[in-house]
Amino acid sequence: MRAPRWLRPLARAFDWQPLALPGALLAAGSGLALWYYGFRALDLLLLVAALACLAVLAICALGAAATAFVLRRALRELPTPALPERIETEVWFRTGFVLPDWPLPWITLGLRWEEPEHVACRLQPRIGGGSWLEEVRASRRAEVKRIERVIEVRDVFGLTRLRLRDARDVSAWILPNPGKLRDPSVVVTRTGGDGDSHPAGTPEGDRVDIRRYAPGDSARDVMWKVFARTGVLMVRKPERSFEPARQVNAYLVAGNEDEAAAAAARLALESGALGEGWRFGADGARAEARELAQALHAVAASGGARGATGLGAFLEGATAADPCIVFTPASDGAWRYDVQRLAAQHGPRLAFVLGADGVARTRARGAFDRFVYAGEAARGISERELRGLVAELSSYGGDVKILDRATGLAHDGHGGQLT
Repeated sequence: MRAPRWLRPLARAFDWQPLALPGALLAAGSGLALWYYGFRALDLLLLVAALACLAVLAICALGAAATAFVLRRALRELPTPALPERIETEVWFRTGFVLPDWPLPWITLGLRWEEPEHVACRLQPRIGGGSWLEEVRASRRAEVKRIERVIEVRDVFGLTRLRLRDARDVSAWILPNPGKLRDPSVVVTRTGGDGDSHPAGTPEGDRVDIRRYAPGDSARDVMWKVFARTGVLMVRKPERSFEPARQVNAYLVAGNEDEAAAAAARLALESGALGEGWRFGADGARAEARELAQALHAVAASGGARGATGLGAFLEGATAADPCIVFTPASDGAWRYDVQRLAAQHGPRLAFVLGADGVARTRARGAFDRFVYAGEAARGISERELRGLVAELSSYGGDVKILDRATGLAHDGHGGQLT
């Protein structure tokens, strides 16, 4: 278990203290029984039992200490393995870090990363034996400059344990896993085209495009002949004088549960959906990026962002007419107040892409359902919370889209409705 950051200096002071809590309790109980019942009351049964417990504890402590000293020497001679420059979250991979196997059968090894955080570790035996291979899986993006491992040597009874620390300087990025997000076109913003509408008409052109019927569409636009022939409701969609934006700005806002938003930003960058001449910024990044490598570096660095968002400063450095795609978490947080204030200033210029890891549909439940599913936690963001967030962001005139990394689906937000 990882100790809190403020408690780590105190925890390091006990790294070479061999007795775990069960071992300390066993030593105290055995010592008391040996002194009071064994030596004073001459209870031979308790005398032998206490001596046996202390002997087992001593054997475990000596085995753990010997293993720790051997591992400490081996770690000094072990070269730093070369990590891949880009690592994806939620994927197990081998780092090249190797621990030698120890022949004492009652001694086991444990491994975890103290730095960076949000990384799970496990040891896998090498085929043929002789050593243990490290496998890790990150759950949050990060810019990795240093790895501090904690190797715990303990006995199978949990009575003794010793900790070794191994710190190495590395250079790697942990990037968010796109999951099932595959279509980058959903993050392309749109700006006004070159065409002008007729002075007596509306900015919309003729109804030359078609799409499936959605609740709220006018019955006058339904293509009844197509419905009679195919059984599918289709409606005419007006052609608008709009074209894909070729020069856009994009910004990633960090917050709680923002991995899906970071994954959507990565997808847009790597697929070229932002077009040419784009600018990218992210909370926690040192500067704006205009190249793919710099932008991915900013995405990774945003995992450790703290404090207020830097979206306002990013927008000040952009041309007022350029649109901006803002990637935000789908869950409410402190970021919303700053983003709402900026959305009120810039209006439709800002388009929002909300990243979610599943949407928990809300439905009315009877008394029996509430009793049966009382301990079942809903997966993903609450649909009610998401609707409220979409309604607030869309009220400023900009487009709002929701990308579900768990399913790969994209939803448009119009007035709090998910379509």
